Amino acid sequence: MDISFYITTAGNSSRMGADKAHMILGNQTFLERLVATIADLGVVPNIVSKSVDNCLSNLRIILDYTPQIGPLGGLYQALMDAKTDYVCYLSCDMPLLPKQVLCELIQCAKGPLCIVSSYQGKNYPLIAIYHKKLLPVIEHQIQVQNFKMMDLLKAKETQIIDISPWIKDEILLNCNNQEDLEKLKKLYIDYFSDFD
Repeated sequence: MDISFYITTAGNSSRMGADKAHMILGNQTFLERLVATIADLGVVPNIVSKSVDNCLSNLRIILDYTPQIGPLGGLYQALMDAKTDYVCYLSCDMPLLPKQVLCELIQCAKGPLCIVSSYQGKNYPLIAIYHKKLLPVIEHQIQVQNFKMMDLLKAKETQIIDISPWIKDEILLNCNNQEDLEKLKKLYIDYFSDFD
């Protein structure tokens, strides 16, 4: 598998009011759950963080030196760090992301520069795989202060993957505030708690 996995925890979590990576769902944090899902693929992920104190002690941390520009800066650091051609770049705020979604993305990482998840017509650039060839494009976006991940998808060849067969609710794809968290907890109890 010519893919490295990176989970970004560098966001400010301003809408949640607390660090999303450390939010608890069941008996694990968001980050622990996503790491476990990736580990089921036989891969140990790296963490992109603005602080070395922000993560699980057994995982390698890549510092995001530009957290103020959002996830584009973290993706740049991940692609610079990776020894593989492709990087799977994920946000920490989707603790119940099904492994099947990652498997589907991986299957498509054989040519396109971006392989991006889509659910109900909405693209999710933080559930995606990116090629190192995008580095000059990202560098240019940063130079002109265009930090939009969606614009990166427009700039180069992108393959959109419909992940709706594996997603019960959009809340599985990001959890941004306390209202989302309560909805996610209910979904967890209804569908996932028996598997813990």
